[in-house]
Amino acid sequence: MARARKSNALMLSLRRDAEGLTHPKYRPDIDGLRAVAVLSVVGYHAFRSVARGGFIGVDIFFVISGFLISSIIFGGLERDSFSFIEFYRRRIARIFPALLLLLLACYAFGWLTLLPSEYKELGKQIAGGAAYVSNFVLWNEHGYFDPAADAKPLLHLWSLGVEEQYYIFWPLLSYVAWKRRLNLLAITLAIAAVSFALNVVEASTDSVADFYSPQTRFWELLVGSALAYGVLHRERWASNGNAALTQARALVGAALIAVGLATITVERAFPGWWALLPTVGTALIISAGPTAWLNRTVLSNRVLVWFGLISYPLYLWHWPLLSFAYIIESGLPSRPVRVVAVAASIALAWLTYELVEKPLRFGRFKPVKAVGLFASMIVVGALGFECFATDGLTSRGIAKSTRQLTTAMADRDNYDPPSLRGQPGDTTNRFTGLSPQSVLFIGDSLMAQYYPRVAKLYADRDKLPRYSALFAAKPGCRPIPHGEAVNTKDYGCDAYYVAVMRTAKDPIYRKIVISANWQTMFSDEVGTENLSEFTADIKALKRLGKDIVLVSLQPHSSLDDPLQLAKPLRLALFSRNAQRIPQDLWQDRPQLERQEQEVAARLADLARAVGATVVNPADYFCTSAKCPVVVAGKPLYRDAWHFRASVARDYATFIDVIVGL
Repeated sequence: MARARKSNALMLSLRRDAEGLTHPKYRPDIDGLRAVAVLSVVGYHAFRSVARGGFIGVDIFFVISGFLISSIIFGGLERDSFSFIEFYRRRIARIFPALLLLLLACYAFGWLTLLPSEYKELGKQIAGGAAYVSNFVLWNEHGYFDPAADAKPLLHLWSLGVEEQYYIFWPLLSYVAWKRRLNLLAITLAIAAVSFALNVVEASTDSVADFYSPQTRFWELLVGSALAYGVLHRERWASNGNAALTQARALVGAALIAVGLATITVERAFPGWWALLPTVGTALIISAGPTAWLNRTVLSNRVLVWFGLISYPLYLWHWPLLSFAYIIESGLPSRPVRVVAVAASIALAWLTYELVEKPLRFGRFKPVKAVGLFASMIVVGALGFECFATDGLTSRGIAKSTRQLTTAMADRDNYDPPSLRGQPGDTTNRFTGLSPQSVLFIGDSLMAQYYPRVAKLYADRDKLPRYSALFAAKPGCRPIPHGEAVNTKDYGCDAYYVAVMRTAKDPIYRKIVISANWQTMFSDEVGTENLSEFTADIKALKRLGKDIVLVSLQPHSSLDDPLQLAKPLRLALFSRNAQRIPQDLWQDRPQLERQEQEVAARLADLARAVGATVVNPADYFCTSAKCPVVVAGKPLYRDAWHFRASVARDYATFIDVIVGL
């Protein structure tokens, strides 16, 4: 018994160390819930094929945060002891130490390893993270589930932004409501209902906004706030009452979270209705109190409690390690690398908790420490903004050694997709040749990359092509009917396909030229039915007397990507040998063609079926034996799939024949 009391006293001390709170009762099960949340998120980021729904761990965090923070606010208001200064001092002491260390570490590692465009982006992320507006910064860039998000080392700070915005909004509103003697529970539930309704609407109209917006996320924190109010006024909800009902709440809550982890994937409209699973599940577990078997036995075990104590620094460290590994590898790191990154993040989390958080949060001079932490965060934010404003500090060593790579990645034409409403004249990117008979160029970004050549040919007024032209490519949109499964989400690709097919039927268009990612076009996601409809549409154009030209995939491989060429330069600080970009680099053409043999055969079959001509860009860029990647120290590609604009402008001469030069 004495040992049990000693253990409980130790755990209470740990709890107070972890939170800096004066919560009336120690709840080790909440630490266990935190562990479940952070391990779910870490699992999702490191091993997505296994932990497909692990990202809902953030929703668990939201409910816990709402519960704990509102317990402080409501309790302080009712005791007439709530202080805004003390509340925000505690928030600074809790959040700033680990975050400052992380931001500085990312800044330093990025200085040594990131190209200017990447470091500029990191600078913006650091500034946004320091100001707790990361969710707004990301809202205007990429969705959380977009592939490009993997190269954002501070992507995960979006959730801290939402929480901090809640910490600003909620105490002020609660204080005003309390002073005016309004019903705090009614206000909490009303705002939560409005926020949830906005979330449901946004889920079907703007998924990115729904994910990042505080208006559509606050309801999850407010569920925890409502629970805090209920526990404060009806403590039996958490510990007494019907024993069977108490056990049932915990088990049902765990089941809801488990179902969410198993069924919620990136394909779902999330958060939307789906977020109810982790949110309600977490609330039920907390409401069951520490006496429920699940809470006192499973969630309160020492391992989970320990992970709960380091959950905040673990959340901070794990994603930058994985993201930097992704950047250096120019793609998904190997499983061993990801395992090492997770292990390192656990070690760093523990060290951060012991050596940084505790000394800065506790002991003497707490107000002075808070002021110092706040001032330091301003300085770090300013460093990030300077990095962004100076285009990634181009005077750095790696910036100088990768200047040609940076130039290659930025070498793209400012192509603006046209507006197609069925009226040929209602378009941009129209070029006038010697004849009104025209060529229509359609496809995704693999067609858009040839726009510089088309624009160049029509710029010479003394030597105009025979045909006029309409360049109507749309990056992100493979020209396939009903192509939601393979096209960029929310780009209006189905409407684009309908419009270009309608435009192609106009008698003015003599030739229809199609280029696309044929690997995707012939994939299982497209489906036989959609591909058959596409074939029928092309046959119909052929019957109208159109010449159909299919442009095959240009020679490409991962080696073409300047980011792959940058890999040895990033790791130069770990190497004794000087690294530089090769002056000339070629790939074996027969080998490249063998890799695309199946796609080329299917494209040939399609061409025979519709009576089309196939043009192979490799015949214009390569010799019979090899294809260039770098010539005279200059990379020819801007990424693994696309030529640089200047290269396409000068060497895509197959366009000349098509337009009649």
